[in-house]
Amino acid sequence: MYVPVANLLWGNGWLAKLGALDFSGGLVVHLTAGLTGLVLVRHLRVQLPILTAEQPGTTALGTVLIFTGWFGFNLAPAGSFLPHGPLIMLNTVVAVLTAGLAWAVAAPGQELVDRLCNGINTGLVTSTALVGFVGPQTMAVTGLVAGLIAAQLVERYHQVWQDPVDSLQINTTGALVGVGGLILGFDPHLVPAGTTHLALAGSELTAVGVVVLITLVGSQVALWLSEGCLHAYQRIRGVNINVRSEEN
Repeated sequence: MYVPVANLLWGNGWLAKLGALDFSGGLVVHLTAGLTGLVLVRHLRVQLPILTAEQPGTTALGTVLIFTGWFGFNLAPAGSFLPHGPLIMLNTVVAVLTAGLAWAVAAPGQELVDRLCNGINTGLVTSTALVGFVGPQTMAVTGLVAGLIAAQLVERYHQVWQDPVDSLQINTTGALVGVGGLILGFDPHLVPAGTTHLALAGSELTAVGVVVLITLVGSQVALWLSEGCLHAYQRIRGVNINVRSEEN
């Protein structure tokens, strides 16, 4: 779902012309990822194992690598390090710290490493929609809210949805809370001239609706095509593979 959404939101896309903003992929990457996960988990029949941090060092190392790479992820849309690179890096760190703190407090049932790593990932995801459009204060509040909400959703639904890495809860929450933080707290000096809260709210909510529609419909179509290919393979090879849920 990335390609059509990216072409609508970035460059001269229709949503971009309406005034919708998405600095480094809150909607383009993370909302589409979370909603695609929603479509897919509804069709899984196989009971997946619940993942735990049996090797906390490996979990922590993986998260550190993601965190390090994310600076490039968030900085790339700026085109150059100056003048906004330092602010983008600071906002990225602030989002991670506040979301990590929220997870540590809001998810006491999880291991400490899981909480911290999930909080870091939530902060990184949340930062993407607004990281180059807001100041550190707005980013801090946005990261805190996203961390609290995502932690509660994961606590409640981790064993309900067949989504071992909690992509649905973390990506969707981070994207939507990030958009909310952008609408309410953008810095007028960092967005296109003449941007108002009301106008941005209209364009951002329109973008969210379009992205939701494209992703849900497109993911379902992709799933049907994949199942068609799988059934064709089964007939040719004489095997039986079923990943659909019994409810579907």
